[in-house]
Amino acid sequence: MVIGLIHIKRILTNWSCLVSKKKDNIKSPIDSMILDLIMEHYNLQCLQGKRESLSGDEFMKLVIKAEQQYYNKMLTGIYKDNIGEA
Repeated sequence: MVIGLIHIKRILTNWSCLVSKKKDNIKSPIDSMILDLIMEHYNLQCLQGKRESLSGDEFMKLVIKAEQQYYNKMLTGIYKDNIGEA
């Protein structure tokens, strides 16, 4: 299944509207990383003159990559302030 750029933008717009309506408006660092990777994916395709698309498998690879980046940043202390102390 290929997800088009317009469809992703629509999903992200709807998602951001739902999040902004919540009282606590909690922002997840990993969600931000996933969005950055999706935008990078589309930008690379655009610069290469390819049709912008994102398959389900490609999306899952981006999610796994974002998860790995997040854990690496956690281990190196970048998100240290967001972690509770024992």
